[in-house]
Amino acid sequence: MRHSFSQISGSNERTRRHIRGGGRGQRDQRAPRRLVVATGLRVDVETRRHRPLQEQGGHGRPFPQPHASVSATPAAQLYHFHRGTVSFQTGDMEFNRAKLLNIGYALAQKFGPYDCYAFHDIDCVPKDDRNLYNCADQPRHLGVGMEKFTYKIPYDTFYGCACLMTGWQVEKVNGWSNRYFGWGGEDDNMWRRIKAEKMQVWRVSDHLATYATLKHKQATLNPRRMNILRTSERDYKLDGLNSLQFTLLNSTHRKLYTKFLVKL
Repeated sequence: MRHSFSQISGSNERTRRHIRGGGRGQRDQRAPRRLVVATGLRVDVETRRHRPLQEQGGHGRPFPQPHASVSATPAAQLYHFHRGTVSFQTGDMEFNRAKLLNIGYALAQKFGPYDCYAFHDIDCVPKDDRNLYNCADQPRHLGVGMEKFTYKIPYDTFYGCACLMTGWQVEKVNGWSNRYFGWGGEDDNMWRRIKAEKMQVWRVSDHLATYATLKHKQATLNPRRMNILRTSERDYKLDGLNSLQFTLLNSTHRKLYTKFLVKL
């Protein structure tokens, strides 16, 4: 059965009230703050091999081991690390990271509401426990000092590796684009969505927001990424959470995370 964001989120009225009424920090400060980490992978169903961990990650470990420091240090200081959502893509299509992040966000609504959503690459490992995983009034970009870029941001509008957004912010920009199959472009698209909605991206100093990057073979380059990016400001209200369609094949619940096997 095909699923959509409206079907999933509409079934959780508690989550909808939270996003409508408290998305910009209007919350009971005495209540525990709840963080969910969303990431996406590709899996070969026949062999059960996690293809991005071989082709993209190379480290051969499933979530959440690469993010152990997220739950043990930064997140624990201000937030209750409630759960991770890992969306595993199956089928013959090229890897679509952004759509998997949308799916992770959508399926997290079944367990929410949450105060903060971390969208995380599986191969980015935080190194400094002063890099706090707490959302703010504006979207926060954490992947500023990445090892593979010699701990400097590669360009001013870079939004990759790891970022934090509240549910209100995610839905204001209509989530991520669903159109980026293959490597490249989806993070730049999100940056443009944020700017189109008159929000700012807040960053931590690159000497605090440092990440080890696990070496991997790069996914197939998306030849259409620049064409899609040129129309991102025009199309983002029609391309995202409100156009999300996927088939949920299986789900597995663990102590700290839930794995979803999906077909795009």
